[in-house]
Amino acid sequence: MSALHSPRAPWFMLAVFCAAALLLFLAAAGPDLGLILDTRPAPEPAPVKREVRMPIVIETPKAATPKVTPDAGSAHEAPAAAPRGPAAAHPSEKPTTPAPPAPPARPGPAPTKAGTLLSHSLEWRGDRFEAHFQTDRAVTGAKIFFKPSPSIWVVDLPGRWRNAAPRINTFDEGGIARVVIGEHADFLRVVFHYRERDLPRPAAAPRVTEKDNGFTVVIEGGGG
Repeated sequence: MSALHSPRAPWFMLAVFCAAALLLFLAAAGPDLGLILDTRPAPEPAPVKREVRMPIVIETPKAATPKVTPDAGSAHEAPAAAPRGPAAAHPSEKPTTPAPPAPPARPGPAPTKAGTLLSHSLEWRGDRFEAHFQTDRAVTGAKIFFKPSPSIWVVDLPGRWRNAAPRINTFDEGGIARVVIGEHADFLRVVFHYRERDLPRPAAAPRVTEKDNGFTVVIEGGGG
């Protein structure tokens, strides 16, 4: 039996083929084989530890220099300064006369307090109509005038007033049918309405009597 027909012949031929292939590869790679080895990753550099030593300087605290207090009886002590008195006036200077104090400002007039009409009594006495008004302060400067259509008598009290009495007062009989009280900014108005709206102006005007605590209005005629 020949060597080619032995059981080990295939393995031998495979080994020869691998050896030939390796030699062919080394012959072809030749100078480039070093480049393949250079492609390996470079090892990481090891961390470098540095130790820095700093000198430690310990300073010894210096003792405070004691202060030397001069002796009270020392001959080199400076004499104490004499207290300063008022400066002597120069002969050529004249004493300054202080300005007189300004007179105190006079207070302005206090705002007038609003008066109040507290109550009233309205009634007929015979053929005259009497209206009595009670106030908390004196009444001065009352004005009265007549207006036609409707026929009315108007009494105005100048100043600031407040009405605390009934505002509208009506009557079933007599020439005066209604008395109305109205508040205004600068005066208080009392209006006497005749029952007859187109009555001409009466010949006699009502009498207005001013008092310290009120006023009275008397209207003659008109029937009771």
